[in-house]
Amino acid sequence: MQIRTKTILSMLIVILALFGCYLYIFIHQQQENRQLIIDNNKIRARTLIATVADRLNQQYRGRIQGLIYSRRDIVQLFAGRERTRLFKAILPVFKQLRREDEYFSHLNFILPDNSLFLQIDKPGQNEERCACFSKVTDGVSGPRMASGFEDDCYGL
Repeated sequence: MQIRTKTILSMLIVILALFGCYLYIFIHQQQENRQLIIDNNKIRARTLIATVADRLNQQYRGRIQGLIYSRRDIVQLFAGRERTRLFKAILPVFKQLRREDEYFSHLNFILPDNSLFLQIDKPGQNEERCACFSKVTDGVSGPRMASGFEDDCYGL
């Protein structure tokens, strides 16, 4: 082989190697850019969901606190463990909340021993145990019960 051919081939190999490196860096940068876009969209979606959930939580917390203060009969019926009368008293409130928000699915009354006293959407299943709700007597050692929306074994 002549020196000219060797020089041209070696230059071609160097150019192809540089092109391969550039192509690898370009593809790697595009993948990182896509991943950053996906991560930013996830953060935005989580923030949006948290904001909407917080607003709904505040709305329903205010409504339920207003219900407690204005409808002392419901509190007394729950304290007296009068399931049938409590169901009849709370049903119009539940229907009103359901009319306002079609995704409002159930309203629970949980006793300190972790038993489900009354679930408005399923009144026939009153005696089932709710293992995912914390007991009032658990204190710091058990899972904490929160007002508003809960992410539990049944979903959000």
